[in-house]
Amino acid sequence: MTPLQLQESLKAGADVSMRQLAGLRGKYEACFLFLLLMIVEWVIPGPASLAQITPHPFWLPVVLLSVQYGSGTGLIVAALATGLSWVAGWPVQSAQEDFYTYSLRVWREPVLWISAAIVIGGLRNRQIQERFALEERLHLTERQRDTIADFSRELQEDITVHERRAATVRAGSVEAALEALQRLRAANEAEMMPLLREAVREWLGDARWRLHPLQGGELCHADQPVPDVVFLVRTALVYAVATQRPRVFSVFDEQEAGLLDGVGIFACPVRPIEGGPYHGLFVVETVSPERLVPATAGAVQVIASALGQAFDRANRNAEAAQNVRFSARADAREPAELNSLHGHGATVGDVSCPR
Repeated sequence: MTPLQLQESLKAGADVSMRQLAGLRGKYEACFLFLLLMIVEWVIPGPASLAQITPHPFWLPVVLLSVQYGSGTGLIVAALATGLSWVAGWPVQSAQEDFYTYSLRVWREPVLWISAAIVIGGLRNRQIQERFALEERLHLTERQRDTIADFSRELQEDITVHERRAATVRAGSVEAALEALQRLRAANEAEMMPLLREAVREWLGDARWRLHPLQGGELCHADQPVPDVVFLVRTALVYAVATQRPRVFSVFDEQEAGLLDGVGIFACPVRPIEGGPYHGLFVVETVSPERLVPATAGAVQVIASALGQAFDRANRNAEAAQNVRFSARADAREPAELNSLHGHGATVGDVSCPR
């Protein structure tokens, strides 16, 4: 059982106990009032002293307790008043009264007590029911307030945790995104794809993308499965148009949306932002709904430009390595040629043309 359910159970038990105690308190009060009246009856000399008083003193507990506790307690008090009236003694029958007249005079007060308990107690019952309904609504409102307060407290705790995490985490921040781009620009050929995934995650979030590098003048698909031949044709068409009009193509433009149909939602040629040779096509197929906005095209262009710089750097490094290999081969051939000349009896500087 949760603390909230335990608290509600305790409140319900307390309400039931209070109602039971109220009924018992009414009976005790009635006994106390009747005891006082009976003491007065016994103190006053003569039989049926209270019965001779008008109105009858027993009206006091009947009316008070009916108004206070309702018809149930009022009927009990009226019945008790009737019995005590019989104990205290009925009024004396006069010589002029027959049985019916005397019975009507004797039972008039008890009948009126019972009627008053029913009428006055019924009105009080209605008030008690309305009060109980109001208390129930109040308890329901308090439970709702407590529930909302608990939810608000938990929500505030979650907000605090997320704010603290957002303030301390590097992922998703501007610094982390710029650092990912810088690492991508300086990447070598082996590090390029992992760093590209990291840059896409920082700039585009949970996105699905494709890289089509240019090899031998044709687009390849970087070991990614190709849906069908139509996809190859559409991708080649997008790349051909992108090289003629270098910019980011997006589905937010009606004409470009038709061109990107079946390819992706964003496409950008891969080359440095300052210009230079093309290295392929970068295509974004899906992004999260909150990032599906025209401004995302800027992030795609930034990634494609950084990737173009990485390709340029890798190509320059490859050309430099190839030049070093050529130089090493040339240096290795020169001693071999000199040894060949020594074998024929010639020395460096002692080479003459035949006559």
